[in-house]
Amino acid sequence: MTEEKQKRVTVAATVAAVVLLFVVLVVLLFQIVYISVKKNEIRKIDEEIAIYERMVADGEDELELNKQRWVIEQKARALGYKYKYEVTLPWE
Repeated sequence: MTEEKQKRVTVAATVAAVVLLFVVLVVLLFQIVYISVKKNEIRKIDEEIAIYERMVADGEDELELNKQRWVIEQKARALGYKYKYEVTLPWE
């Protein structure tokens, strides 16, 4: 191999290595940004899940309260109690 050919091969190998390194760095940077975006999405979704879990828990408490209130009202109606604003229908 002549000296000139060896220089061209060395330059070509160096250019190829630099281009490959650049491509790898771009892909790495893209992956870092992508992971960061996904982590933020996961954090937001976790916050929404916590909000909905609290809503479900509050809803269950309210459901139990309404069940108790309904049972009390039914027992009171069985004993003849009525609200002031209730109208007695003729067929009752």
